[in-house]
Amino acid sequence: MIKRLQREETILLIVDVQERLIPAIHEGEQVARSCSVLTQAAQTLDIPLIITEQYPEKLGATVPEIRGVLHQYQPISKKQFSSCTPEMMDLLKSTFERRKILLCGVEAHVCVQQTALDLLANDFDVFVARDAISSRTIANAEIGWQRIIGAGAIPVSVESALFELLQTADHPQFKAVHQLIK
Repeated sequence: MIKRLQREETILLIVDVQERLIPAIHEGEQVARSCSVLTQAAQTLDIPLIITEQYPEKLGATVPEIRGVLHQYQPISKKQFSSCTPEMMDLLKSTFERRKILLCGVEAHVCVQQTALDLLANDFDVFVARDAISSRTIANAEIGWQRIIGAGAIPVSVESALFELLQTADHPQFKAVHQLIK
């Protein structure tokens, strides 16, 4: 069976795109912009979104590019590398009846990878936006990407994910979402 993103079944999960971490990330500014586009599109399309922050006392808050476009800023703070903390899993299981996760963030070979593996182990369909994840080095980003896809996650780009969520140019929010990727 071919798995596809659908608005009514999807949650956007943004992992650790934080102020003190992004400057050290390979193409970090582009990753932050891509995550911001996904954030804006999720809000436009009424897709729930969850943001995690790894040890924010040391790594800072989510970058302004994302915080500045959020309707609500309520990140989940964590110290474990996977975002699948007990709090997160309770939120996913009790609040949302959605089984598709659109995943983005940093670092690809640590927190994003461990999150993807845990979500897959809990029977979620995981879609990872390749142009919205990275690591401090290209090699680590590539290792993380290969491991995530090898484990069964579905590769997407920001643009392909958004058009898949829209399904048609007749969607009432098509122009608003299309403006985000122009």
